[in-house]
Amino acid sequence: MGYVLVHKTKRVRISSLPLHGGSYQTEAAARAALTRYRGGRMALGDDYKVMEESAYRAQVPMVERVNLMTGEKFMEPADRPYYCSPSSETYWSM
Repeated sequence: MGYVLVHKTKRVRISSLPLHGGSYQTEAAARAALTRYRGGRMALGDDYKVMEESAYRAQVPMVERVNLMTGEKFMEPADRPYYCSPSSETYWSM
């Protein structure tokens, strides 16, 4: 079980954090990271909260995208990195 930092309104997690990719072993560690990232270069502000990873995965929004090669529509998690999505040129050029 892990903990992630999630945007309150968009309901997607922060995956661009420099440490741990936004996933933490304990709730205390996640809260400490959130406190650190509220100031400084990241400046997250009060828009984020700590959430258990299993609860996050159950509520992550799905978005409809179009496969770049086939033109078919498909659903994928909103927090999937662009380069890992079949809807991006980067995915097909790797």
